[in-house]
Amino acid sequence: ATIYFATRGTSESSSSWTSCAASPSNTPCESDTSRYLSPSTHLQWEGINGNKDKVVTWLDLSSRNLTSNYFLPMEVTLLAPWLQLLWLSENPYLEAGNNLPEWMGDFGNLISLSMYRTGLAGPLPDSLYELSKLTSLRLYKNRFSGRLLEEIGDKLSNLKWLWIHENEFTGVVPSSIGNLVQLEGLTLHGNRFNVLSVDNAVNEEESDEGEGAQENLKGNVLPREVCALRKKKLVHLWGDCEDGSLEWIENGDSGGSESKSEMKGYYKVLEGVRACSCCTKCFPRKVETKSH
Repeated sequence: ATIYFATRGTSESSSSWTSCAASPSNTPCESDTSRYLSPSTHLQWEGINGNKDKVVTWLDLSSRNLTSNYFLPMEVTLLAPWLQLLWLSENPYLEAGNNLPEWMGDFGNLISLSMYRTGLAGPLPDSLYELSKLTSLRLYKNRFSGRLLEEIGDKLSNLKWLWIHENEFTGVVPSSIGNLVQLEGLTLHGNRFNVLSVDNAVNEEESDEGEGAQENLKGNVLPREVCALRKKKLVHLWGDCEDGSLEWIENGDSGGSESKSEMKGYYKVLEGVRACSCCTKCFPRKVETKSH
């Protein structure tokens, strides 16, 4: 109830809060028109699961049109000893322009944390790196900024999925990410990470390929320790494409349009031109325009 009222559940625009399930046809409540705060047990509300003692262990409030200027109410930390999953994704009005609170570190049993496509911004709190049981961390398409701490690879050793693309992170990509030997997916594109020197970027295999290989690595942001994870469990490693590395391939009739955004086709990464030595997929860099 506290979360409901703190995130404007009573607002007319918050239609996804008006029943105990986002889709009325899926609700187990007494009627399809039941309020989210219906007499039915909270474990029957969509997105909420619990244990045999009826304690909430999973809280999925994705796409609920949550609206708040201060994230979730601090009372949610009462669930901290048991909560294993917290999903708040696809809520663009959630804490717009503000940071994640330090009390996120209270959720020491979290296994999955998903907050993509929200209004979240600013540096990540230091306490986030204390969530050592996390296997999945999805923070992409927000406005998080600042540097990633080396603790990300030293303390979050159970991570399998780290999706942080399309934010505003700066600094260097921590080499400690190379310690995350369980990683299967890592997405870093669309940020503002520093470019590394060739010495830090080239791995052992490429260091013997001569100047040509080094030239192909210009613009690389990934340290060799991260690239080394490709020899372990890392299957998906997504980064930025180097400037000039893409070729537009037309596919069918463009309909007379000269704009590539309107033409049918796709971008192909040119052979031998890579933004990093080990990415499995790259994305065009965002072009920032300045007003005159």
